[in-house]
Order: sequence, then C-alpha cells, then structure tokens
Amino acid sequence: MNQGIGQTYNLIWDDYEGFTYYSFIIMRYLPATGWVILDTLPKTLHSYTDAPPATNGIRYLVRVDTPGACTSTTPGSKVVGGPYSSSFSNMEDEGLMVGTPLSDMLFNLSISPNPARDRMTIKTGNYSGNSSVRILNVTGQVVYSEEIFVKGDVTILLDDFARGVYMVEMTADKVYRGKLVVE
Repeated sequence: MNQGIGQTYNLIWDDYEGFTYYSFIIMRYLPATGWVILDTLPKTLHSYTDAPPATNGIRYLVRVDTPGACTSTTPGSKVVGGPYSSSFSNMEDEGLMVGTPLSDMLFNLSISPNPARDRMTIKTGNYSGNSSVRILNVTGQVVYSEEIFVKGDVTILLDDFARGVYMVEMTADKVYRGKLVVE
C-alpha cells in the first residue's frame, strides 16, 4: 500500500496461488464501520485506489474465494487445517495503520496457547487500564467483543468458538493484532 494523491491510498498485490479463483474482494476496516467490502475486481486486475472517509485506524485486506473448499497440506504452512473457502492478505502483519507510526500504536502482548482449544490467555506485560478486546473470524465478523479493565493477563474462554483462524485485536492506549488458531 502507498499513499496516492490527496487522501487516497493505493493497494497493489500479486496473484494468489494454490487454488482457482475468479475475483479479488477488497475490504477496508475503520473503527467506526468495522470490516466492509469495498469492491470486487476481476482476477486480471492487481491494484485498487481508495479514498476513505477517515484514515485513523484504517486497515485493508484483499480476499479471494475458492468455488469449493481447500485444505492446507503443505508441511510447515502458516495455517494448518481446513477446509477453507477464502484466503486473505496481510493476516500476519500487525495492522496497516495510516497516519500514526505503527511503532507508536503497538504494545507487547502475546497469545497463548496458540493453537488453543478451550481458552486463551493474552499476556499484557505491565499494562494496566481500560481496554477493548475483539475477536474476528476470517470473514471479518466480530465473534467476541468485551470492554475490560486490564491488570495482568486476560483469559478468554473459547467453548463457543468453531475450529478455525481468528484475528484478536486489543485496543487500549495502543493497538495490537494477532492471529489465533482454535482447534
């Protein structure tokens, strides 16, 4: 991604590999709207320009959907399991923040165990204060959201979560995003 003319942002990506797909789905996250689909482009196009209504906390994903389901079989692959029907870009980065240096937005916490089964713990180090925790599934739907006062580790029960990959987002004085795998 790079900044275009004025308040526009240019997304540029390569082809996805591993399964047949017919289009790219461009998604944008803003704190006020959550994840929204901006456009669907044919697989022959590899760029998109957006003029967002705001830039604070903005993130983008490029998604491809397979007509069927696929299962990862590559040893040592980032995501093991499946079947899956979509693939997303940027799933491991710490957030694509525009307007604020990323290093100023993140604080040190870790998610364990990962993969998890019945519960996960977010280790926040020495942070103490108000925070919000959100967990999103791979389609961007919020499946868990809680406003909490953090003082030490935060444990979240996963009994109602289906197997799969989730994005965990913790917002306080800074923002952290991480990937969680539920077995």
